[in-house]
Amino acid sequence: MARPVLKLRAETLRLLAPVDEAESLVDALKVRKPWAERALVEDYTAPVERLITRVLGPSSDLDDLVQEVFIRALARVDQLRDEGVGRWLGAFAVNVAREALRKKRRWRWLVSVAPEDAAESRGHGAAPDVMAAMRSLYRLLDRMEPDDRVVFTLRAIEGLELLEVAALADMSLSTVKRRFKRAESWLFAHAARDVLLSDWVRAS
Repeated sequence: MARPVLKLRAETLRLLAPVDEAESLVDALKVRKPWAERALVEDYTAPVERLITRVLGPSSDLDDLVQEVFIRALARVDQLRDEGVGRWLGAFAVNVAREALRKKRRWRWLVSVAPEDAAESRGHGAAPDVMAAMRSLYRLLDRMEPDDRVVFTLRAIEGLELLEVAALADMSLSTVKRRFKRAESWLFAHAARDVLLSDWVRAS
C-alpha cells in the first residue's frame, strides 16, 4: 500500500516569509487602509486554512475558524513587528486551532450523541483507504492533550522545524521537544494497535 509523502508546501512557507517582502502591506495595515485588509485576507486565507486543517483535520467549522484568525489579527495589527506577516498570522491560527481543540474536548459528550455531520471532507478526492486511515488518525489525535497535538501536528505532519513550532505555538524550545517526544511515543503506540493504522506504522 502506497503511503502519502507529507512535505512542507509553498502555502506553509508563505506563513514564514520575512516582513520585508510585504513591507508596504505592513505599513498600510497599521494605518487601517481598507485595501490592505482586503489584500491580507485574499493573500493569506489559503495558508491559514492549511495550518488550521493540519492541526484539526477536516472540519466543518474551518471557514469560521479562519474568519476568527483574521478578526483577531486585524484587531491587533499594532502588534505586527519584524516577525513577518505570515508568522504573525500563523501564531493567531495556532491559537484559534488550540482553542477549538479544547472546546472539542469539553463538548465531546455532546458530539457523541449528536447526529454525524453530513458535510464532506475537503479531501474527498483521496483514495478510500487513505481517507479511512486519516479519519482513524484524527480520532487518535482527538484523544491527545491539545498542546501536545499542536506540537505533534506542526512538527510531524506539517514538517516544521522545532524552532518554527516553538515560535508559532508560543512555547520554549525545550517545552516543544518534551511535548513532541511524549506525543510521538503515545501516538505510535496507539496507532500500532489500530486496525487501519497498524500497516502504516510498520511501514514507517
